[in-house]
Amino acid sequence: MGKCTLPPNSCLNCGYLRTNVNFLPVFKDELERTVKVLAKAKQYAWEVQISMNETIKENLEKLVQSLEVTNE
Repeated sequence: MGKCTLPPNSCLNCGYLRTNVNFLPVFKDELERTVKVLAKAKQYAWEVQISMNETIKENLEKLVQSLEVTNE
């Protein structure tokens, strides 16, 4: 698609995202880190970070679930 100028994690919302089960560990790791960031954001009531990371978490959960089904 060429050079992407979107911020990090935007690819999780991109209709052009293509991946496979080889990247499942990467997405699981990213999900784990996102859950930690989200917990800290909630602890300090950082509303913007909560909103952004909730969306990232939901998208990662869907992606991981989809890849796990594919992998079975």
